[in-house]
Amino acid sequence: MGAFFEQLLILLTTPPGNLVYHAVLAFSIFGALQASINHWRSSSFPQGRRMVVGLALLLLGQFALFAAAGLAWLLAGAWFADADRRHEWSLAWTYLTGGASREEYLTSVSGDYPAFAYANQHLPQDAVVLLAPFESRGFYLDHSYIWANPIGQRLFKMEQIPDVAAFAGTLRRMGVTHILFNTRIAVTDIRHWTHIDGLFRGLVDTEGHLLFSSAESSLYELRSGSQ
Repeated sequence: MGAFFEQLLILLTTPPGNLVYHAVLAFSIFGALQASINHWRSSSFPQGRRMVVGLALLLLGQFALFAAAGLAWLLAGAWFADADRRHEWSLAWTYLTGGASREEYLTSVSGDYPAFAYANQHLPQDAVVLLAPFESRGFYLDHSYIWANPIGQRLFKMEQIPDVAAFAGTLRRMGVTHILFNTRIAVTDIRHWTHIDGLFRGLVDTEGHLLFSSAESSLYELRSGSQ
């Protein structure tokens, strides 16, 4: 019985937290206020004036609750309420105010960036980089590049390539000279993934010469067909 009265007390003293309840309450107060204003104008009774003032204050209080709830929701997702986002903003601000170079900033926010920086600094100008298997950040590169993404590109259909040797030959004919291989970014629930993954890994193992590795990104030189 005590639990019943406890639940009843909670029901009577705790308003629902959903938007519909508060919207219905606000419109009800607004409707009552409108009726009170009309009644006061027609009768000029002092009680009507007090009712108008009371309902107006109640409506303002409801709007204040709306505003406070919206502000709390915004602040909960704000950058200064999250430690990781505060750190990111601190790094960005250091870069924007000249306290760090572009290379230093990108290195601090991406563990994969050093592989791109190495490519920009050491590869010849005519290099063509294959971004594999799902790496897509070609905007970091100062060189030409090709996406190897088996879903997003159809220059070469990897599910139709029989083996690593044929894959390497296809890339050489396309002018690819290097491979930037990122093992962190992968979509494994696609058709033929086992075959495609085997082609990528076989390519870097047997046809690639490792130049640089950082985090989960590695840069390989594609060996020439005569090697």
